[in-house]
Amino acid sequence: MAVDSAGNLYISESGYIAGSHYTGAVKGSSVRKVSNGVITTVAGNGTPGFSGDNGPATSAQLFPSGLALDSAGNLYVADYNRIRKVSKGVITTIAGNGTPGFSGDNGPATSAQLYLPRGIALDAAGNLYVADTNNSAVRKIRTDGTIVTVAGGPLPTLGPVVPLVSLRIVSGNGQSGAAGSPLTAALVVKAASSSGAGWPGVVVSFAVSPTGAATVSPSSMSTLNDGTASTTVTLGSTVGTVTITASASGVPDAVAFSLTATSPPLSVQSVVHGASFLKVPLAAGGWFSVLGANLGTKASASDANTLQLGGAGIQVCGLSAILNYNSGPIQAAGGATWQINALMPAGVAGHDSCPVVVTVNAQQTAPYTVAITGESLALFQFATSAINASTPSITLPIATHADYSLVGPPAYRSASFNVTPARAGETVILWGTGCKAITNPAVQIDARSAQVVFAGISGQGLCQLNVVVPVGTSPGMVSLTLSDPAPAYKLAVQ
Repeated sequence: MAVDSAGNLYISESGYIAGSHYTGAVKGSSVRKVSNGVITTVAGNGTPGFSGDNGPATSAQLFPSGLALDSAGNLYVADYNRIRKVSKGVITTIAGNGTPGFSGDNGPATSAQLYLPRGIALDAAGNLYVADTNNSAVRKIRTDGTIVTVAGGPLPTLGPVVPLVSLRIVSGNGQSGAAGSPLTAALVVKAASSSGAGWPGVVVSFAVSPTGAATVSPSSMSTLNDGTASTTVTLGSTVGTVTITASASGVPDAVAFSLTATSPPLSVQSVVHGASFLKVPLAAGGWFSVLGANLGTKASASDANTLQLGGAGIQVCGLSAILNYNSGPIQAAGGATWQINALMPAGVAGHDSCPVVVTVNAQQTAPYTVAITGESLALFQFATSAINASTPSITLPIATHADYSLVGPPAYRSASFNVTPARAGETVILWGTGCKAITNPAVQIDARSAQVVFAGISGQGLCQLNVVVPVGTSPGMVSLTLSDPAPAYKLAVQ
């Protein structure tokens, strides 16, 4: 307690039991003022802890003990390993760095270590004297902000300073989960007194090692009334051991959670034609696409005849497929989907069906069975919004004039694409995949039979069809169909 020059009484609601051990059932933790029989709070929000410096004193957290007042009405509070000052309603720390111990003589008082200061008093010159209880010392905080010991000191027989509050793991240690996914249980620690009771208001920080191996949310928080603090973890893309270390200011011993990021489960959801994207029988030598979950480690593309791309490989009937594209994770409703484009091995010819298996980091998907046929011709299609985003999307086949400029409606012309319609009687070139080396597809344009001048392989897995637009074809967007099951395309004719 302390009394000011006007006779007002100041009371420290200390929030702990006198002696060497704190209790978890703390209440109060504030400084009250009694004036003319009316009591008010002048410092502390009732929750034990440390916070609020340079802000309203009544919003701060503290563990008040001894009190003193100077002639200007400033209030000094012996706090948990600190000395706080309340001036005009604002609280600051004037001594102690919050870590229990004995250090800092002849230096800045705010950098010094105190150990449970209790009684405090001011002299006429404004120097503050502190009973540094657990150091068995009297410290003097000079008016210039430095600190010095004026009596006593730690006893050598006492040994090292032992903090009253320690951290311990409550739950969440030893978990494992798929890389890139959140763990099911939170990591929980408890700040406890030496009696084992929970201690609220301790700021706990969570750090990840190796850096980037996981993310935590939140990365720091104050312990709750029961002394616990928790964080959730989302594992990164790297497979292996992840360490999450929980530490708190003033508590020398941190605790570490050991977690394991495992390879994510792989799955093939569908195998589709490389041009039409339909689930149809596939032909040897044609391009196809595998769609699924976690089919690789990263996005990648290659023009070379590579059997590994983006960390993935594909086997069809046990034969390795050439790959040219791995999308990496494509975020969509329900989760991420991966797409791998591959060339059907020639060795599958003669099979009625084949299992498709994707391998990533020695982990394999369950076999996905596809039907095999001699020919499965379909035309590649433009993503028409990529040509001109302002125009409506249509099923526009990749078709070119003899000079290899694009065939299409004028509306799709842009600075990057010279797009013009075909003319009746002109030979246009259609591009697809899934054909035989020598093929004779039936092509119709505007419901008229179109002459196929050439049809066959033109590059790896690429089918080329040179087709004459029938004379008399109506101008506009007309239908274009093939004999094999394929989408109904639209061809621009003028």
